[in-house]
Order: sequence, then structure tokens, then C-alpha cells
Amino acid sequence: MLPPDNPSPGISDKIAVAVIAKITDIKKLLALEMVSGSEDLWTYEDFENLFKKNELKIVLLEYDKSPICYIALEINEKKKEVVIWSLTVHPKMRRRGNGSAILKWAKDFSKTQYDPCKITAVVRESDLVSHLFLKNNDFKCVKILKKIYECPLENGYLFEYIT
Repeated sequence: MLPPDNPSPGISDKIAVAVIAKITDIKKLLALEMVSGSEDLWTYEDFENLFKKNELKIVLLEYDKSPICYIALEINEKKKEVVIWSLTVHPKMRRRGNGSAILKWAKDFSKTQYDPCKITAVVRESDLVSHLFLKNNDFKCVKILKKIYECPLENGYLFEYIT
């Protein structure tokens, strides 16, 4: 059960619980993917393969055992680098600070584990909402990656945050 539709901004980060996702949480992660409206939906096999990687961490934010959002991070300890593979927020839970809250968790985790650390994310050129979200969370666009998306053929923007 999701929180009420009109709580005050930021209320969900006071009542939600962040947990390290396990392979048994794949159905919750898939449920978020299905309602997200993303062009690049992940499959059960995608999540299963990611869980097999030791350097990957998925954090799931839940309210009353219902998924609100998740962030998938690939951690490279040697390079002191964290790559955001995905950050997905349930459509009814957007614009309430949930994405920023889980991104803050990732930034704080990275800083305490690997300070200094570089956090990166690649975003489709057409995904202006994500561009704005990352910029509002102190990420900088550092590079345009030419035609890295195939369907449709599109550039990617590399965003970076240094702890």
C-alpha cells in the first residue's frame, strides 16, 4: 500500500524504509519497472544476472512493504567508482523527494566507503526529466556519448558526482 496521494513534500522519506534488495525481491523490482514508463525496461533475467555480480548493490525503498523506488549501483572498489545502472521511482511517488532520498543514500554510502569517490550515470539525450533530476542533485554532465542507444538511435549524456 502506497502512502496517501497528497502528503506534504518529503513525508515519504520519514515513513519509508530502505533495504538492501535480495534476489527474492525481483518481483517487487519488476513491479516498479512495469509502472515506471521507462523506455528501457529491465527483465527478470536482467535482475537475476545483476544479483549474481558481487559488485552490484540494489537498494529498495519501501512503504508498508510496497516498493516506492530503487537504485541499482555497480561498485568498483579499485577505481573508487560507483555507476548508477538504474534509479526508478513509482509514478505516484514522484516529486516527493523519494528519488533524491535514495540518491542521497547512494552518495553518503559512497563517501563513507570510498572517499573520494566518483558516481556516474548515463542518461538518454531525450530524458530531460532525468537530466534535471541529476543536475538538481549536484551531478554535472561531463560528456556526450554518441549514439550509444540503439532503439531509437540516440546519444547518451554522462553525468558525474564527486564525493
